[in-house]
Amino acid sequence: MYVGSYHRACRKAADALHPDRVLILSARHGLLDLDDVIEPYDTPHGAADAVTSQVLLEQATVRAIVGLDSVVALGGARHISLLRSVWPHVHTPLAGARGMGEQMARLAALREGRALHLT
Repeated sequence: MYVGSYHRACRKAADALHPDRVLILSARHGLLDLDDVIEPYDTPHGAADAVTSQVLLEQATVRAIVGLDSVVALGGARHISLLRSVWPHVHTPLAGARGMGEQMARLAALREGRALHLT
């Protein structure tokens, strides 16, 4: 379902970081594996049918990833806020970007292996 240019840029940057695991945070479904198939939805964070921090914590516990020391999140502020409820020290290379153009430039830098300060 996630096929837009922003998702593709995030995915390429994530892959370039050589993680043990890549997950997608869906505003509706929470944590998804890359091969999960879901129906299209239009649910913003904070909506009645959006994933909550409690559900996210439960999903992370089931996946045995709740206690990870190093989590990197590539996404917008609402996604990051939700992730911080489970991983308070999540690294957020896109934090403070002043718009989509700057986020895309940071994602390109990550993809190309150029160092960024992971906040």
